[in-house]
Amino acid sequence: MDAAAQAKSVANPFVSNRVDSAWDAGPVDVETINRTAFERCRQTIELVRQTAQCRGLLLTGEPGSGKTHLLQRLRREIQRLGRDCFVYVPPVSGPDRFFRDLLQHTVRDLVGTRTGSPTSQLQTLLVRELLAPETRQRVTPALLWSDVRRRHAPGATLFRWLEGPMSLLCERLQVDPETMRVLRHYLAEYHRSDAYAWLLGRAVSDAALARLEVGRSLEEDADAFQALVTLSRLAGAHAVLVLAFDQLEGLQVRPDDRDGLLAFATGIARLFVECRNVATVSCVQTHFKQDLEHAVPPAHMHRLAQDQGALTLLDRSAALELVRQRLAAASELKLARTALGVHDPLWPLAQGDIAAAVPAGGIPARLLLNHCRDRFEVWRHGSTPHPAASTDALGGLWEARLAESAGEAADEGVMADGLLKVLDARAPGRVKRGTQRDIDLVVSGPGGEVGVAICHAQSMTSLAARLKRLQTIAASGKFKRLVVLRDERLPVSATAKTCRERLASLEATGNAFVRPSAEAYAAIAAARTLLAEAAAGDLDVNGAPVAPESLKRWLAGHLDATTTALLDALDAPVATPLDDTVARLQEALEGLWIVPAAELARTLDLAEAALLQRLATPQRLVGVLAGPPAVVFLRPEALERE
Repeated sequence: MDAAAQAKSVANPFVSNRVDSAWDAGPVDVETINRTAFERCRQTIELVRQTAQCRGLLLTGEPGSGKTHLLQRLRREIQRLGRDCFVYVPPVSGPDRFFRDLLQHTVRDLVGTRTGSPTSQLQTLLVRELLAPETRQRVTPALLWSDVRRRHAPGATLFRWLEGPMSLLCERLQVDPETMRVLRHYLAEYHRSDAYAWLLGRAVSDAALARLEVGRSLEEDADAFQALVTLSRLAGAHAVLVLAFDQLEGLQVRPDDRDGLLAFATGIARLFVECRNVATVSCVQTHFKQDLEHAVPPAHMHRLAQDQGALTLLDRSAALELVRQRLAAASELKLARTALGVHDPLWPLAQGDIAAAVPAGGIPARLLLNHCRDRFEVWRHGSTPHPAASTDALGGLWEARLAESAGEAADEGVMADGLLKVLDARAPGRVKRGTQRDIDLVVSGPGGEVGVAICHAQSMTSLAARLKRLQTIAASGKFKRLVVLRDERLPVSATAKTCRERLASLEATGNAFVRPSAEAYAAIAAARTLLAEAAAGDLDVNGAPVAPESLKRWLAGHLDATTTALLDALDAPVATPLDDTVARLQEALEGLWIVPAAELARTLDLAEAALLQRLATPQRLVGVLAGPPAVVFLRPEALERE
């Protein structure tokens, strides 16, 4: 194969036209593009360091101008310097879950070993605080931690050793003792999975709370706030905790919805009062700044946008440089240029064509990349391949988001916010956020309002307490009925007598208990993600942005039967009977996966024949292999995954 033919076989270097997360590895970064906005970010961080006061930066830009790409550059810079901590926050799920959602993203980013770093940010900042000030110049956190682990084996031994230094740290920084205890579990690799779930604000079981030796989870926003303050103070006096908020447009259900934006700004203001080292970077479309100012009180807006910056469109010089660096990163093209004796770094594209695509006012990077993608295909094939129909292209995006959501744990906030947006897309104006504790959303109908409560608590004590409060709400007559939603992967323990009695009482008085499937959860979560991307101008098909209203119409015709049935259940609730046998089976099989039917029957105090008869009808979560001997197994769909 000659050099020209080989060059035409390489991947199109312009296919990637967006960055979905600041943690993505990402394509080529041209540092001269939006350098002023990047320097603004650095200045805000340094001002926080110098003044020991929190500070907010508002970045505006046109759709496709590279807001998330800039956050990615900032993340790499922070990792390279190793002084500060970076957290990337896509839209939070609801006004009453601001701190829980922020905590979840903070823990994921601080605890995880992310792109470009051999250790977690949490490990670095905690060990750095354990170092005496006089030794910090001579001993790195990594070296100290390696030595500690060598002398104290991870597990119970390291957990006991950490008690002294972390107790002193807790007292010195005046932070939440229970959060510090769970961090000690995590660092020591002692009940680590329980510790991680707790730190994320997940609904953890009573058994997990006992193992961690704490009295509460972080499911309440007030508790999540205290944990956030603890993590901020652990970052130290000279380290800045950088919170990068993206796609703020996704906080709205409709253009006139102000609740999410107000809750976001109020949460930031409260965090600024308690912390001294937080820098927020918030990204919005240029036109959305007015909506933000309209929704947020001036005092809060001042904190959120004390500093301001703007991303600019590419002029012709910047456009040519971006194209040049994209082409230079394709090593096969570089070899082909050498073999063919071509000295033009823009080959196989033409400088005149690229320059002509840039109007006098500039062009968003995404549109330029789309243009070059098509020109590359013309060079390769002689014509631009016929683009997929928009419905087909949206279908591909939908499948990708479904696959991502299918691996996620069932999150109450994601479900609540997703249902809110999907229901509003289905019937605009008929659904709103709940305004009282325990009611996540309210659906209006001809006969009155339906209150929806999403109950994913794994602690049966927490679940029983919430069900008791819901009984009180139901008895007040404020709603026509209540619908209690609980993901089918989360059983109600067979021994949780109080929970079962309260669910039965709610159903007996005309309310409903509905068990959404894992597939329905994935669809609601995927729809929420796409709607947020569309609202932020980040969803495009064949180079053209997809408007939120267009996406809503598309979703209405493409939700599967399981998800549609869930939405229907909120209009005309039909209860899901609480099946003792299946719930007890699910509980008995968890961690074992497959057990002989005879052994399970003895555990459940049933005859084997009666158990097999009960399972003769196919079950979604539990399956039977006839044998002999017969065995019962737990399907993967029955497990909630992190």
